[in-house]
Amino acid sequence: MTTNSDNSSNQMERLTTCPVCLDKFRSPKLLPCMHTFCLTPCLTNLVDPRARSLRCPECRRDHLIPAGEFISFL
Repeated sequence: MTTNSDNSSNQMERLTTCPVCLDKFRSPKLLPCMHTFCLTPCLTNLVDPRARSLRCPECRRDHLIPAGEFISFL
């Protein structure tokens, strides 16, 4: 039987785990689509430098990175 503390613990772990690397968040970054991932290496490895965009690994929404704002976007 699952207790409330088990459910809370599982929910907290799910909220603090990056869905790309499956580790605890390291420098978490919230995308405009409201999905969160580790900044490095998870998001930085997904940037398309030619298109200056990033596709969310969860919802597949494309996010354009404004010129000169790569660091602030990520």
